[in-house]
Amino acid sequence: MKALLPTGYRLFATQFDLESMLRQVSKYSCLFLNDEKIIHFLGKKYSYTINGRQNSVLVCQTWLIDLIYDLCCLRQTGAKSISDDETLHLINLYNIDKNKMPRISHNDILLYAFGFMGEQINVQTQNKLFDVYARETYILEEISKKDNRYNLDILSIFKNITNFDPFEYSHVLITIWAYFFQCNGTILKNNISFSFEDSVINKTNISDFLKKYSTSIENVHNSPLERQVWYSYPFIETDDAYILSNSYIALNTFAHANYWVLRNYYLGENSQDFINAFGEYFELYFKEVLFNCLKSSEYQRIEETTKKRADWIIRLFGRDIIIEQKSALASIGIKQTDTNVQSIKDFIKRTWSKAVKQLHETEIGYELKQPIKIILLYEDYFKCEILDELFRIDESIEDDCRYWLVTIDEIEQFLYIYKTNPAMAQEIFEAKNKAELTKDSNGRSLEKFIEEKGITKNQYLKKFGIFKKFERIKEKNKRL
Repeated sequence: MKALLPTGYRLFATQFDLESMLRQVSKYSCLFLNDEKIIHFLGKKYSYTINGRQNSVLVCQTWLIDLIYDLCCLRQTGAKSISDDETLHLINLYNIDKNKMPRISHNDILLYAFGFMGEQINVQTQNKLFDVYARETYILEEISKKDNRYNLDILSIFKNITNFDPFEYSHVLITIWAYFFQCNGTILKNNISFSFEDSVINKTNISDFLKKYSTSIENVHNSPLERQVWYSYPFIETDDAYILSNSYIALNTFAHANYWVLRNYYLGENSQDFINAFGEYFELYFKEVLFNCLKSSEYQRIEETTKKRADWIIRLFGRDIIIEQKSALASIGIKQTDTNVQSIKDFIKRTWSKAVKQLHETEIGYELKQPIKIILLYEDYFKCEILDELFRIDESIEDDCRYWLVTIDEIEQFLYIYKTNPAMAQEIFEAKNKAELTKDSNGRSLEKFIEEKGITKNQYLKKFGIFKKFERIKEKNKRL
């Protein structure tokens, strides 16, 4: 029986001290955002010299996530500190190792690609995480107060769990993210200090949060979450320092922390109350979007019946548009470079097959003539083309090319455009519809057609005050 030899990057890595490698990879994760030399849409190129030879390497943020996890899992490392050039060579060797065809069925290659594409696209558009934070905070703090069947006092519950209100909690996390950047990815425990301190931003709270969101190298190695452990614990604690696993991961933690504080608390209580309540909050939030952007005659709530139907009917441009909202989040096995194809199949079939059937039942029940049927996602992860895979996986449903997969970010932008410029909105609508009918290979997302009109920012969030909480955090951080 042949021995399984380690890959080139692992052989190279065994020369170096593990903590020095982790610190260097973290540093390049931070430099990635600050370096202006954008060469490739996946990442940025750096030049380095190793053994007297000039080389270049593409540094890709998502692969840095995998690399720092893989380094934590190494069985053997050396004692030598790794230099900048050696780190870039390590990254180059890792890229070669990762850039191999996965062992999956040829029929499932698109599912595999769609799984990791969501994370990659989010890495490339990290500013959108500020929009995500603003929307999620608004839903938790304002929408949850509206009349609904769940009697959850979100603000009081959050304070009881954390001893902070949501704004304070978020402020500490975004401060830590910025602090790691100042320190090139590594914060020394005996060197935590601020030029300005108050009751929230101070050494004690920063240290407590760092510990709360940190894990040891050994725990990373043994975690059943594998590389997804970073989404729960974005920092690595060593004897004398905290190391940032990845700059994108830390920012993602800030954007979603308040939601997960509550969700994890209720899961710990073996309760689905928060998950169920958030689904209704999402419905109420979208109702507010409709109210803010449309006339009352242009939309209606679909009444519940014994048959499962969709949530809304909108009438624009002489067309009926049926909308079914879905707040379910994809499992962690989907959201990684090495996507679990079976997990993505299960999620798509379980969640979106139901939505398609509800939309079809609404079309029949209301006797609508060729309506557009939208599955509206809360989570901004999947691109719309993945919906094609549903009809391949589930042969019990039929694709009539009138089903659209749309995110809440996209529909906010679209409806705000309709409110302010109906003619432009109609052009976007028709372009999107044509692309879906022809299965245009150049891209079919609603966002694509919005961006082609020169619109790249979500004006809805700004105009209706939803972005105010994040603006407050930005202003407070200027004092630090």
